[in-house]
Amino acid sequence: MSEKEQTPKHFGFKLTSLTPDFLGKVLGIYGSCAGNTSGVAQFAQQISIDGDGITEQIRKELQQMGCSDRRIGSTIEPTNSKLRIKLSPRNNLFIIRFVPNLDSDEKDPAKKDAAEKMEANFETQIDEFLASSGIGVQLKE
Repeated sequence: MSEKEQTPKHFGFKLTSLTPDFLGKVLGIYGSCAGNTSGVAQFAQQISIDGDGITEQIRKELQQMGCSDRRIGSTIEPTNSKLRIKLSPRNNLFIIRFVPNLDSDEKDPAKKDAAEKMEANFETQIDEFLASSGIGVQLKE
């Protein structure tokens, strides 16, 4: 593997970085990767109306359970796909993931492939956002 083909770096963030503006940017990335569903629009509206309240609710979930999910859908699974923020115990940082939530017996290979591509694209864009914003902390592999 050449220097240019190094393993991609992954990033997490500290809980203190969780703000309404941060959530809005993450939601924008989610929408561009998974589709601007009605769930994305509704969550964006909630953030614009009560960003501090939503942020505080997510912060409490992360502190109490180590995970916070928002079912906001995607173009491959309109109601069940979710935005997940969870604690990475190894790093003591929070990570952001797209969870397609396909049925475990999903038979359509095109749908499975699309879900995998969405997950990978979302992870790449989130890592780029966290790295370029200065908010991100590189995860230990």
